[in-house]
Amino acid sequence: MASVMLYSCEKSKEEPECPCIRYETAVVNIRILNKDSEDLLSPATKGHFSFDNMKLYYVVKGDNRDEVYPLKMMLVKEASPNFLQLYLNLEKLSDKKQRIVTSYLQLSDGVTDTIKVEVDDCFMRKKMWYNGKLCKFDDMGIITIHK
Repeated sequence: MASVMLYSCEKSKEEPECPCIRYETAVVNIRILNKDSEDLLSPATKGHFSFDNMKLYYVVKGDNRDEVYPLKMMLVKEASPNFLQLYLNLEKLSDKKQRIVTSYLQLSDGVTDTIKVEVDDCFMRKKMWYNGKLCKFDDMGIITIHK
């Protein structure tokens, strides 16, 4: 004899407005090229930025910085050119009024760039600024920066 159990579900009032949170949208992929479009994340390129020397900081309050490298950043080498994958500080977005996250990417001593990302209520990227310049994502979700 087989028995069948039926469950009734009600939406919790505490659930977010979005059906699911897509954490992959909380990732920013950045390609860094020189003026000749050579990969500055590759050790084969003269004047490259060494991943081992890079640091990622989150802004926690005001301009106070909290270092999160290496947990929140990785170098992706499967693509050519290489790109950095940075994870945004979603904890800062717990307040519904705050929709822009600021991070600092230290590429080397003396070279620190500012990254600001605006997201919607579902943590989908809406806009991104790199050193104050509005960026455009390509079809793969990567932005390209020329230095």
